Amino acid sequence: MKVLSLNDKLQDIKVTHRPKSDSVRIWFDAAKSNVGQTANENLKFSYNADNKQDTVSVFYRYNTKNVMTLDSDNGGALIPPKADFKMVSNYIIDRIEPEKWMLRVAGDTLSKQQFSAVISPTNPYQVIVKSDFVIGKKYQLTVPKETVYSFYAKNPQSKRFDFEIDKADNYGSLTLTLQNAPASNYWIQLLDASDKVVYQKYTKGSQVRFDILKPSEYIVRILADNNGNGYWDEADFQNQVFAEDAYTYYKVVVIRPLWDTNETWDLSDTRSLENPKGTSATAAGTDTNAAGTTNPVTAPSAPVQNNKVIETSREVLKPVR
Repeated sequence: MKVLSLNDKLQDIKVTHRPKSDSVRIWFDAAKSNVGQTANENLKFSYNADNKQDTVSVFYRYNTKNVMTLDSDNGGALIPPKADFKMVSNYIIDRIEPEKWMLRVAGDTLSKQQFSAVISPTNPYQVIVKSDFVIGKKYQLTVPKETVYSFYAKNPQSKRFDFEIDKADNYGSLTLTLQNAPASNYWIQLLDASDKVVYQKYTKGSQVRFDILKPSEYIVRILADNNGNGYWDEADFQNQVFAEDAYTYYKVVVIRPLWDTNETWDLSDTRSLENPKGTSATAAGTDTNAAGTTNPVTAPSAPVQNNKVIETSREVLKPVR
């Protein structure tokens, strides 16, 4: 992907593109280049992508409210045991100066906690902070202003992050034994109810274990890297190539505190979340009475929890201690 500016006064630009993505981001200093300062301004760019060349035109106006921000990226102030502290920016992070940051145990103003910080190799908007965090202790990380850099911006304000390392008792684990597992490497993912990937591993083999999982219900999905290129390739209609293999477990996996959940999954099983019994659409959707008429099947009842066993009309899920 190659992008060039066709505007005389806008020549200093940075272009970022995520592999396999159909879009690019163009970064520039609007004030320094005097672009879109008082009115909408038409900007033109040329691009060359996969030997396809064209030009695009967009209207731009500088927004004075646009500033670089830093926020916690940990889902709250409680950090799971053995996890790193993460912070995220709304701008791509190009450089950091962690030697100017300070990490302390809350209440201890005399000593500093040793740590290291790097820009995430998989997410250029994220910084990962590693340290020997102790369960149950509270920490304060101070990031002074102008110590986190984007291409044309710095964090304009100092920020202090307060967080605590949570107890292991508040988390569970999951072991998945796969039958007919992919011969290639694959991603195994745990998704929440909104289909967001919460946990993920890139691995190979017939057994996968997740430790330190937040109690919740998860959908389990596998994306096979059949061609070994490090990406899950979708269908290519132009070249008439099918998407790489994908599988979804037919049960929702329940994770509870202090429980080891074990599941065996045969990837050749035709059951699905929508049809967990593997019955036909007609059999699953209607019920025939003695008179020969059909009645709708009632919806599954709500889960009932009893003696650490979760029972539903579809499955009985019993975590193993």
